[in-house]
Amino acid sequence: MVDVSDKPVTAREAVARGRIHIAPAALRLARTGGLPKGGLVEVARLAGVMAAKRTAEAIPLCHPL
Repeated sequence: MVDVSDKPVTAREAVARGRIHIAPAALRLARTGGLPKGGLVEVARLAGVMAAKRTAEAIPLCHPL
């Protein structure tokens, strides 16, 4: 393991972009909250958080914080 205690603190920022292709009928359901498993945005946010917590398992040499 490398000692990084003397390394200066740096500000970092990550930017992500994406596209979603969805059928018009599915988009209507998402906008009206008519999906059977709950709100689309809330489910997607939860899936993202759960995936981020497992990043170290998926990427070699990625150290968990």
